[in-house]
Amino acid sequence: MPITAASVILKFKSEEEDNIRQALQKFSQVSIEEQAPSGDLILYVEENDYQSLHKTCSELEKIPGTLGVYPCYVGEAE
Repeated sequence: MPITAASVILKFKSEEEDNIRQALQKFSQVSIEEQAPSGDLILYVEENDYQSLHKTCSELEKIPGTLGVYPCYVGEAE
């Protein structure tokens, strides 16, 4: 079964970083890969299909303090 994955930049209010990181732990399909020099978090998101990936990104946008969720790469792998 193919896996749909994305690399995502999550922009947030700097004072909310601890809360953002804590909230991200609730997403088993999301991992923090790196923190950009700008402070943004670079995430890796894995789902079963594009619809689920879109839903997860929409949920990430709802985390208090989030300013935006920006996919950089989206693809499928077997």
